[in-house]
Amino acid sequence: MTRVSYEQLAAGIEKLNVAVAQNHDDVVTLRGYVAAKDGERLLAPTVLPVADAGTVVRSLGAGAGGAYSWPKRPAPAGAAALAPPAPSAAPPPVHEAAPQYHPPKFDAVLKMAD
Repeated sequence: MTRVSYEQLAAGIEKLNVAVAQNHDDVVTLRGYVAAKDGERLLAPTVLPVADAGTVVRSLGAGAGGAYSWPKRPAPAGAAALAPPAPSAAPPPVHEAAPQYHPPKFDAVLKMAD
């Protein structure tokens, strides 16, 4: 392995260290946000009506005060699935951040090989 290749790999490891640390911080922040919001009521999703192929849409022309004609339908079969989820047990705690690995300098690796 040449010096240039080793140094590129070492630089990539250092970038990975930064990304892993940022990812851990983001997870901790997100978990804190979710914990702060725990117990707040979630907004129920809005289900918009869907027109059938046979539904007639009235013209929006002037003078008629036209509007869309929506069919009267029962609630969709999956409507119960749209309700907010029931509260569950708390997620496990976030682990400590992984220890960072810092590769030795190329010259030190050469000395170890001798």
